[in-house]
Amino acid sequence: MIGTLDIAQNTVSWMFDWGDVYGEEHFWSHKLAVVILIVYGCCLSFIFMYGLVQLYLAIRYIKSHQDEAPDYKQMADDELQYV
Repeated sequence: MIGTLDIAQNTVSWMFDWGDVYGEEHFWSHKLAVVILIVYGCCLSFIFMYGLVQLYLAIRYIKSHQDEAPDYKQMADDELQYV
């Protein structure tokens, strides 16, 4: 059955069993599975780092524009901008 947990070995039975024919595993199937998992993990790490950079840039942008807000209490009535 696909995706069942093999209780005796505590391993997922389908993850590295690609290419099984007549009880023997193809030579490259295990290596291909490892390469795919490494590439997938690298992509997930890149996406996570990209998100952290975007969060950092957003925080820096907000902090840099907090000091530039005009103080409307000190402006005269004719200087106020009406929207």
